[in-house]
Amino acid sequence: MKIPIFAEAIKKCDVVLRPRGYDIVHIICDKNPTIYVNIINCFLGIAAIQIGLVTTLYALGVKPNYMIGHSVGELDCSYADGCFTAEEMILSALSCGLASVESDLIHGTMAAVGLGYKQLRHFCPEDIDVACHNGPDSSTISGPTESIKAFVKELQSNGIFAKTVPTGNIAFHSRYISPAGPKLLEYLKKSNLSTKNSQ
Repeated sequence: MKIPIFAEAIKKCDVVLRPRGYDIVHIICDKNPTIYVNIINCFLGIAAIQIGLVTTLYALGVKPNYMIGHSVGELDCSYADGCFTAEEMILSALSCGLASVESDLIHGTMAAVGLGYKQLRHFCPEDIDVACHNGPDSSTISGPTESIKAFVKELQSNGIFAKTVPTGNIAFHSRYISPAGPKLLEYLKKSNLSTKNSQ
């Protein structure tokens, strides 16, 4: 926030979010980690920081030849390549967060695992999805909390790195998040974002 270009980008996000009841400066600057127990704050914080970073890099003349994003990072790519304005990106992130907490989802969990997808897919329980193929020796799994906990314990007992990650009890990037789709579309329509990229 000491970098003026970055701070100005955050202020633009604040103009959009404050009337909706969210203080983005508080979300990204508060030192209390429990602020991220609310998954909406995670979506907004990640998106705002990415907006600030891209804006700062672009102001310095640093532009990518290619870009790839995962999760909220996909929204960042939309901002970085000019498909979304900063306002559209932060509203999309808010829409994702609201849809996640307002939809009827299972009690879910995610975990980081020290195995690549090619290894993990052969013995991953049927009710658990390999949500992220991070690298040849790293994956993220997602699914029902009890199943994830049991599988993490099994992996650990076999000397394989496995650790649950906080996700607000939501099994992101799995089949279990699909019930949030209609609610997400509803919020995107309210923000006039659902048809932007199809026009």
